[in-house]
Formats: sequence, C-alpha cells, structure tokens
Amino acid sequence: MVHSFIRFHKIYRIQNYQNKTESEKLQFAISICHLVDSRSLVGYTIVDMMQVLDLLERHELNNNETIVIYSANAHLVTKNFEPIDFILDELPKNAQLLVWTGHGELRVSKANVDVMKAHFIQEGTILRVAFDLKVSGCL
Repeated sequence: MVHSFIRFHKIYRIQNYQNKTESEKLQFAISICHLVDSRSLVGYTIVDMMQVLDLLERHELNNNETIVIYSANAHLVTKNFEPIDFILDELPKNAQLLVWTGHGELRVSKANVDVMKAHFIQEGTILRVAFDLKVSGCL
C-alpha cells in the first residue's frame, strides 16, 4: 500500500526557497516522493498523484520556474503506469521522473526495465525519465 504521507527531500531547501529572488529560484530542483512499501499489490494511484499536485500548489512550486523531480519506486511503477503518466502530464514540461529502487529492495528484472523504457518511449516522455535501479543479472 502506498502511504498518503508525502515528503520533500531536503525540506530546509524548500523553506529557504521561499525567501529567494526569482533568479535564485531557478537554481533549485525540488525532489518529491511518497513513502512506499515496494511490496504493494496495486502500485501508485491517481489519488496519490493528486496529493503531489496539491502539495506543490500549496507551496507555489507547480510552475515553470521550479524544476520538480518526482521520485517513484520502480516496483510500483510497473504495477500501474496510469498514475505516473497522469503526473507527467499534469506537471510542467520541465518536471522529471526518477524511477528508483531503494536500499535493501529486490532488484528489478531486466524485462521490467525494458517494459518501463518501452512505455515511456511510447508515451513520448522518455526524455523526462531517469532510472536509478538495481537490475537483476547485473554486477
């Protein structure tokens, strides 16, 4: 199950962000993610992504000046692409997706990596997606 709690990475940078001039704000990238259990049976939901958008709006960060990086667990992404496609559509075009595996998690199969890459190529969003994965069969 995906927890509804969302956190900003390096929250102190967010607090400092509010006091920056417009040109200084361009130097910031905001990384946001859900705390998740990679064993979830359903993956992310549209409600999860709406929470992200709401949080960004409350902090006035959903704009073209702030680079938003949404970090998503690879095991959950492969279970349901629809919410990930939704968030990429809703965020500004400079936003990026980081698909990751956490410390101590099972590795992602090469087949699942290929499925993810093919999906994002088909959606036309592959240039906005980065992967930080432990892949099975790799050293």
